[in-house]
Amino acid sequence: MPWSPRLKGAAGSVLALLLATAAAADPGLSLQPTRTLDRTFSEGTWMMPSLSPDGRTILFDLLGDIWSVDAKGGAAHPVTTGMAYDYHPVFSPDGKQFAFISDRSGVVSLWVADTDGGNLRQLSHDDTLTIMSSPVWAADGKSVYVSRMKHDVLAFGLWHYPLDG
Repeated sequence: MPWSPRLKGAAGSVLALLLATAAAADPGLSLQPTRTLDRTFSEGTWMMPSLSPDGRTILFDLLGDIWSVDAKGGAAHPVTTGMAYDYHPVFSPDGKQFAFISDRSGVVSLWVADTDGGNLRQLSHDDTLTIMSSPVWAADGKSVYVSRMKHDVLAFGLWHYPLDG
């Protein structure tokens, strides 16, 4: 996907990326961090940006964490961090939540959180190896659709997950 100048400038503002810290270890993952990486990044690839409905904020994934930045530019701030690999954030229609894919439960699943990263909720509950991608909110904001593949089937299907279970 081509970079827009606005997003490239925003990603360039990411100052200190911490890939993992012992304090932020996820309870669902058995791995514990042994070191941290402290680097400044000026660009990224294979990122999945999502523009908020009001056009003010961009969420994007970078190296397994989800970041937020003002759409006009400036410093990016981490929304999710830790050992989990979080990706494909997408704003809800009202802009108050976002859906994303994560392995924070120990298996790749669909999750929803408030835009500040709080109130994390797991929507899918697979217990075997699953590949998920491209979450999309229903227009009414009451459910999320995701492309999902099980290895024994070797084909993607579109799955629907209501927020209320």
